[in-house]
Amino acid sequence: MASFHSQRHTSFNLQLTINLHLNSHTTFVTDPKGTYALYAIPDEKSWEMIFYSYTENWGLPKKWDESKVVTQLKITPQALPMKIETFTITIDGITNDSAVLGLLWENTYAGIKFEVPTDDIVIPNIKNILAKNPKMADYYNAAMYYSQNNKDMKQAHEWMEKAMSMMKRPLFPQFRVLSLIYAKMGNTKKAVEMARRSLKDAKIFRKEEYINLNTASLKEWGAL
Repeated sequence: MASFHSQRHTSFNLQLTINLHLNSHTTFVTDPKGTYALYAIPDEKSWEMIFYSYTENWGLPKKWDESKVVTQLKITPQALPMKIETFTITIDGITNDSAVLGLLWENTYAGIKFEVPTDDIVIPNIKNILAKNPKMADYYNAAMYYSQNNKDMKQAHEWMEKAMSMMKRPLFPQFRVLSLIYAKMGNTKKAVEMARRSLKDAKIFRKEEYINLNTASLKEWGAL
């Protein structure tokens, strides 16, 4: 990285290597999987970020090759309330299908959002596993994924019931998930019933996290 308003070929004096294991999305752009060098041209109002396919450089390539530019984008940096003494890289805002690559330098933060097509990978995998010889954990994990990502709640409910039927004795984690599925289906009565069962077991096993979660849900649903 270099000072503001410097020319392209003198702007790059830091190489950051990014290894993308899956096809991913930078902001507005789809990139092929692979390993990239990431270069930045900082300006007062925006940073130009460049993904470069050749990674064997130490800093700026001796000869810049435009054909190796995979993609480039502009991002708006944010001012930090404190000074960062050491150039820092973070992964923030993590969700099931996205995260933000954060670059912190002096009083500036620049974030690059990238996305992974999680649904395109997970849903076919779920269907493939459940079409063979699924175990209890397979139904449970499928129900969890559908519930947490607001997919087909009727299907999530079916899988959760199937998973629980294969268990010797369902406990507070399963009743907790089932209560949330019912809530998303609009069946508050059953959601409250399952939350109370989860809360009862959580108290027996002294699971404070589940006690708090179920108590909060019951209050939200007007049952406490």
